[in-house]
Order: sequence, then structure tokens, then C-alpha cells
Amino acid sequence: MAILIVADSPYDRHLLKSLLGAEGYTEVLTAESSRQAFRHLGLEDPALAVTSVDLVLMDLAMPEMDGVDACAAINTHDGLRGIPIIMLVGALETKELEAAFAAGAVDYIFKPPTRIELAARVRSCLRLKREIDRRKAVEQESFKVTRLLDAAYQKLQHVSFRDGLTEIANRRRFDEFIELEWRRGLRTSMPMSLIMIDIDFFKAHNDTYGHQGGDECLKRVASCLAGPLRRRGIRRGPREH
Repeated sequence: MAILIVADSPYDRHLLKSLLGAEGYTEVLTAESSRQAFRHLGLEDPALAVTSVDLVLMDLAMPEMDGVDACAAINTHDGLRGIPIIMLVGALETKELEAAFAAGAVDYIFKPPTRIELAARVRSCLRLKREIDRRKAVEQESFKVTRLLDAAYQKLQHVSFRDGLTEIANRRRFDEFIELEWRRGLRTSMPMSLIMIDIDFFKAHNDTYGHQGGDECLKRVASCLAGPLRRRGIRRGPREH
């Protein structure tokens, strides 16, 4: 797991990297300023991110932009908000800790840290990062499943209300729609019209051209009826819904 050390002091960067290396952490990045850390993280340009960072060790006191402001900037970025940040604090800098935690830091450690303390804090925060990643993966999977279920439901609705041959609304949809329109008419005291049609000599046509010819005839009639109902100003009936 990658760890990013952000400190303006070369000594601090070297010490922390050495201690982490002694604990078996081989993927350790360093930055001498907040701006350089942002480039490592891809905050300014995601395409330039060096690698995926799992933990940041951030010096509280740095020139140009201190650790508090840098921490706040990182936590305003959706893709970086889940990265734990441990503040590196000098003995006289404890007054800034409250602001650091408000900005999104999750822990702190005094400089210079001991190997045991640093290892304990790092292990704890990396466990936190793994749990955050696990929960994100579960949420994403749940979202995907929800979308698939919604798409399946929409398809089922379409199939259940459509005639398989003509692709116009079936009897089930007609019964539902006519009930709604009847109630609307009662509420608004508006008349309702219903047109019923029949295809003359259809049996003879079917007998002459076979069932496939009859099916094609029904589809063409349905298409002719559905087209005019799409004109503006004509309320669509169940045959088109």
C-alpha cells in the first residue's frame, strides 16, 4: 500500500521513509510541499497522479500552504476524501490540531516519531483505508444491482403491457387505462370517446395468405392506427401507451 510523506524538512522525510522501510513499507512517496503532494495525488490533474495513495503523513507547519489547508483541499476532492491523513506535529504546534481534525485529519503523531508509535498509527490508518475501500466496493456493487433490477423492471413493465405481435398496448393496459380515464371524466365532467374498429374480411385474408400474412396485416393496421394518435393535440389512448 502506498504512503505519501509531505514535509518541507529533508531530515523529516528521510527519517520517516527509513522508519517505514524498516517496517516493510516499500512503496513510500515523498513531497516537500503541499503543491507537490497535490501533483502526486492528481488533485490538480488526475491524469498526472503518480500512483494510488492509501495514507498521507502530512507536516502541520509548512511554507506557502500549511498542513491544515492542504488537508482541507484533499478532503474536498471526491476521489481523495477516503484517504486517511496523519498530521506530523511539533511539540509547540498542538493548538492547530483542532483545526487539522476539522479539516479531515484522522490522527496525529509528534515529531520525531519513534518506530513503534509510527508503525502502530500507520497500521491503524491503513486498516481504516481498507475498510473504507471495502464499503465503497459494496456500495458500488449495490448501485449496479439496483440499476440492473430497475432496467429489468422497466423491461418487464413494457412486456406485460404490450402485445407481442403488434407492439401496441394489450388488453391488460387497456383495462387499466380506461379505468383511469373514466375516473378522470367523473372528476372533470368531461366526456370520453372510445373508438372500436374491426378489420373486414380478415378471416378470408388469413385463409388466403396464411398466418404469417395475417400477422403482417395486423402489424400494418396497428402501425397505421398508432401513427395519427401521435399528432399534437390528440390525447394518446391505450393503443399507443
